[in-house]
Amino acid sequence: MIRTAPLSLLLAILLLPAAPVALAGDPVATVRVSFDRNGVTEVDARGFADREAGRTVTADDPVRIASISKLVAAIGVMRLVEAGKLDLDADAGDLLGFPLRNPAFPDAPITLRMLLSHRSSLTDAAGYWQTPLGGELRSILDDPRAWDSRHPPGIWFRYTNLNFPLVAQAMERATGERFDRLMQRLVLEPLGLDACYNWATCDDATIARAVVIYDGDGEAAKDDLHGARPDCPVIAAEDGSCDLAQWRAGENGALFSPQGGLRISANDLARIGRMLLNGGELDGVRILSPDSVRALATPLWQYAPGDGLTYEEDTGDLGTGFFCRYGMAMQTLATPVEGCRDDPFGDGIARVGHSGSAYGLQSGLWLDLEGGTGVAWFATGMPGERVGGRSAFSAVEEALARGESPLADACVASLERRAAATLPEGYERLAALAPEAEAGPVRADAAVLDVTGALVHASGDPEYMGLAVRDASGDHVFVFDMDLGNQPAHEELLGLVGSSPTATVRVLGTSIPIAGGTSNFDVAACRVVYLLPPGE
Repeated sequence: MIRTAPLSLLLAILLLPAAPVALAGDPVATVRVSFDRNGVTEVDARGFADREAGRTVTADDPVRIASISKLVAAIGVMRLVEAGKLDLDADAGDLLGFPLRNPAFPDAPITLRMLLSHRSSLTDAAGYWQTPLGGELRSILDDPRAWDSRHPPGIWFRYTNLNFPLVAQAMERATGERFDRLMQRLVLEPLGLDACYNWATCDDATIARAVVIYDGDGEAAKDDLHGARPDCPVIAAEDGSCDLAQWRAGENGALFSPQGGLRISANDLARIGRMLLNGGELDGVRILSPDSVRALATPLWQYAPGDGLTYEEDTGDLGTGFFCRYGMAMQTLATPVEGCRDDPFGDGIARVGHSGSAYGLQSGLWLDLEGGTGVAWFATGMPGERVGGRSAFSAVEEALARGESPLADACVASLERRAAATLPEGYERLAALAPEAEAGPVRADAAVLDVTGALVHASGDPEYMGLAVRDASGDHVFVFDMDLGNQPAHEELLGLVGSSPTATVRVLGTSIPIAGGTSNFDVAACRVVYLLPPGE
């Protein structure tokens, strides 16, 4: 909050013309939800769901969550397995209604379990999502590039998106239901989620909250819907039409993007995580048996030299060591094997879950099954490759794993660069104040507020760590709070009040107008406080 003081001309404007505090290449939005078996424990949402509209992101806004969609689809598979509709170890060709055999290994059956665990010997080289409405997914399999001719099914791990349209097609053929509607019935509705695959089954209110996915250049790359339902939620037919009545069970499992097209909020993703933490049950609703949860999470492949690829070929993100243990649409982290770099948390805990990366989004759902905790996150505006991290994950993902805010860090870095160009030698950074979540969203067009002056007051009350700075003209005073996490810095500032000569500080942040036509520091954004050397 911002507090006033009984001083004349309090909080007058002292602005420098400048662009909003933002860095090229920073995320456009980050959302992180922590949870345990009993509920959500922490929410942090920063940035914009729709930058052009000025709509800030929340943890209830649905986003195309990319490959975490596979994990949710696998939950639907296990429900059908428990109901006796599917068999994980049956020949997948029998489930699909046509032979599914690698031409180089025609006698080796491919099972549903192999498809779910990326050991099918299929590749993405011939495509996987491009089959239009009215087309048949089967045609991709006629392309020799769709097959790994060197490794038979069941032994070699190659992360392949095409596996999951085939899984969805088997689900449709087993039930006669369209995949997106089937997933609503099996998983999304029982868990009370406002989620959908490819928008068709989401209501208008949910679509109006869609998160626009921006790419690494800041351009809208997916779901720039302007609050309206998309004209066609699937790849349109070859003649351009979009009549979903053309759908036929078991012909095109790619239509509703089971490999990446789930639109879901971080809060709803946390509900899926809590269900898994609770052994398949949430709020009294049983989705899976504990045995099914264990079957999903138990690794069916662990990296050893010569038995698989540790990266996804389709994304162009060829950093090795990302995948080192994988079950059925669930990855295990922190593999203690040389060459594995699969621990974005850095604590060695073997969490399970899934990541996502597509169109400029990076996402994660990770569970510590033993500890009973989990986290769901996503970031938009990300480059196509995961960069900057000490692990195979990106630096932004690692920050989210640690519970930090990459956008807040970028805010501080931007102010630091601004200050460094003009600060005299001998300055000291006293505090970098984090945004206060209760203050609301940061405004996109906020100007920089840059104040140099005398430190005239610091509250001695540890619950109200306020500062007051009189600007160099002596006419204006700026009053703002420090967050409680800066207790040591506050104590240092408190000791400087009344010093001789009077301590001079410089404070940078962004401005917010308040009553009376004046402005002060916006506590919804970061602020940085510097102590200047004597005589400045």
